[in-house]
Amino acid sequence: VACFIVIAGKNVAAQIITPEQYIEMYKDIAVKEMKRMGVPAAITLAQGLLETENGNSTLLRKSNNHFGIKCKSTWSGNGVSHDDDAVGECFRTYKTAEESYRDHSNFLRGSERYAGLFQLDPADYKGWAHGLKKAGYATNPKYPAILIKSIERYNLQQYTLMAINDVPTYDKSKFEDDKEQPFVYTEAEDNNESPGQYKIGYINKIKCVMATRGMSLLA
Repeated sequence: VACFIVIAGKNVAAQIITPEQYIEMYKDIAVKEMKRMGVPAAITLAQGLLETENGNSTLLRKSNNHFGIKCKSTWSGNGVSHDDDAVGECFRTYKTAEESYRDHSNFLRGSERYAGLFQLDPADYKGWAHGLKKAGYATNPKYPAILIKSIERYNLQQYTLMAINDVPTYDKSKFEDDKEQPFVYTEAEDNNESPGQYKIGYINKIKCVMATRGMSLLA
């Protein structure tokens, strides 16, 4: 038993990711997303470090969610229950880290709440850090200071500078989020009381029911 505990302890310790390792793993995705959507790579990486506890958080292991983005009403993908501001909140889940990074960019770029950030110089990481807090991204009053400290401690600004000449010009009227796949009809099922009122199919490979307005969830 003592031997097993020692070995298990060593395995757990070996799985801990350092901030430097997290940065090395995801810096290229952060740079790529900056070139695609304009979110500074330094800010993206600093948020990732904070939200995932340097890549070691329980939420990350359950969901591949690197930025603590909750499901909200607009989310059509899968979710996972996780305690945050309240017990059992729904957080978005992703198949890969790259999907999470891409959704993070879309989330900021496509929201009116964060539109003012994209008027800032991409190199102004302090402005971005304070702007995120002001726009309501996080409730922690120390959120900007934490991001700024990470950027300066790990020289994350170098990744912003790598992409700064390739930041796209943003035209809000042309912004499009990732397209949701249409409902794919597979079969019809009849309710005994109201025949033919719903169909079973898939959206984004997730099985779902297409029902008529007013039909109860119980039915």
